[in-house]
Amino acid sequence: MCKNNTCLISVVISIIIAIALAIAFFVGVLPGILAVVVSALILAVVAVLSIILVNGYRDNRCLCDNGICLIVGIAGTILFGIVSLAVTLTVGAILPTVLIALLGFFAGLTLTNLIALLICVAKSSCGHKECN
Repeated sequence: MCKNNTCLISVVISIIIAIALAIAFFVGVLPGILAVVVSALILAVVAVLSIILVNGYRDNRCLCDNGICLIVGIAGTILFGIVSLAVTLTVGAILPTVLIALLGFFAGLTLTNLIALLICVAKSSCGHKECN
């Protein structure tokens, strides 16, 4: 049976990331927003590759525990990353700020669950008792 203890924590961290990113974009503190969008899309690709690699791992418990939130984060990151690249990102406008906030939320969800997945794989591949 899968247990997902990290999903709620990931959502809270992602909300904080989204709010901080939206505020920074809205007031114009974040001039390189295109680099942020592209970095989020690269993060999604790395997460997909990590899922492929972990899927071939002998113990799929880690993918079972962290996979759903990770896949939701990847899908949202790709969707809102592409939409953010398609619209004009004007500082101080509401719609681009909401798009950046949603991208930040899903990228944060992807990042936190990817870290949780990799920590789980590292712990389960370790043969020592204190790792489990």
